[in-house]
Amino acid sequence: MKINVNARIANPQMESLSTRRRGRQNDPDRHTPAGYAAVHPTVQTRLYIEEQLRECKLETDFDMEKLHVTLMYDKANPALFHPGSPLEYEARVVDADLYGDERDTLVLKLSSSGLEARFNYLRQAGYRHSYPTYSPHLTIKHPADEKDLALAKEMLGQGFFNEPLVFGGETWEPIVENYYAKD
Repeated sequence: MKINVNARIANPQMESLSTRRRGRQNDPDRHTPAGYAAVHPTVQTRLYIEEQLRECKLETDFDMEKLHVTLMYDKANPALFHPGSPLEYEARVVDADLYGDERDTLVLKLSSSGLEARFNYLRQAGYRHSYPTYSPHLTIKHPADEKDLALAKEMLGQGFFNEPLVFGGETWEPIVENYYAKD
């Protein structure tokens, strides 16, 4: 299956801070079952995101080390193993919304044919996504409310986040409930 739709081989100098911290990218000998896969912003993309949030004055104490885009969230089948991918994916911010059962997580909705292709590849490899559809997004604030959503939509209308975002450093981990809980 051909995956390369807006994807490229990752540049080692551009690997994400999250990947270096975890140190588990593309490790086929890792013995931890994982049903959760994510890609992380490159250093340049993370700095751009931080700058954009600062400039638009969206107040958040969100840990920027936790920035990621989920590729797969498979609660039903967490024991499959996967070595990850060295690809990077470009994404464009297309909207903002509140996600979660309580609608208390502010996300930037992304458009990326590369992320969609990787998700479809993983489904064909046997993973079963735990949500009805795949919606690539980047969480920028939790907890959040309608005022935060209105500000995010306003900032998008003013041209914030108009540059492409780049994600790579695919990681695989066990699913962690309450991921955004403060440590």
